[in-house]
Amino acid sequence: VDEAFRSPAYSAIRAFSISNPDIEQIFHWWHLKNSEQEFNVRDAVCRWASENVEVLKRFLPLAYPRSQKVSNYYQAHLYVAIGFASVVMVLIITTFWLTWFHRKKKVIVYAQPNILYMLLLGSIFVCISSILHAYQPSDATCMAEEWFVLLGYSLLLVPLIVKGAAINRLMNHAQRFKRIVIKPIRLYNTILGVVSLVVVYLTVWTILNPKIEQVITALTKNKNESGYHIVCMYNTLVMILELFWWV
Repeated sequence: VDEAFRSPAYSAIRAFSISNPDIEQIFHWWHLKNSEQEFNVRDAVCRWASENVEVLKRFLPLAYPRSQKVSNYYQAHLYVAIGFASVVMVLIITTFWLTWFHRKKKVIVYAQPNILYMLLLGSIFVCISSILHAYQPSDATCMAEEWFVLLGYSLLLVPLIVKGAAINRLMNHAQRFKRIVIKPIRLYNTILGVVSLVVVYLTVWTILNPKIEQVITALTKNKNESGYHIVCMYNTLVMILELFWWV
């Protein structure tokens, strides 16, 4: 149980003490019997408690009663992050359009436009993930953030690795004075295969154990106050599998 939700009853009972004169008073009422009044044990204790409320209040913990305060999620740095990611995304979209507009120029043709489109699309996905990460979490945005960040980095890294491997293969054959033909379709199929694995992984994750919003409660500096904020949480096993995937 979170400390903010723990009952103060244990602390109060542990701190409670009663003096000998008070105990004698309770026993006196308990044994007092006459024609007008007759006390049993419960009546005696309740009478003593009602007449000594101020004494009992001294044993209450300082943090009781505790009020709850909603933490302000949108801090200044989150607005800066959203603005920065938005500006970067606009620049990437502009670059995407310029790449498409000049797609027939030699420098773009040699760089393979389709590979460039994948890199730029992956960059856009990462920017979208950054913007979603800065917004207050919800069940929808928690999983959407993971989809965009994993697909984004897959489209950023996989094409570079595949193309780098192809260039390395060409250089090795050139050193041996051997001729080799690498068809672009094979590169695209390799990239598609790896990205498909990422999609399958995300689909299984979303169905079996999605990342959801969860309220986290914590004590504030004020002892009589607890604050809570919303975060995205998911199973530890899923986190281990995600780390294993990227390693």
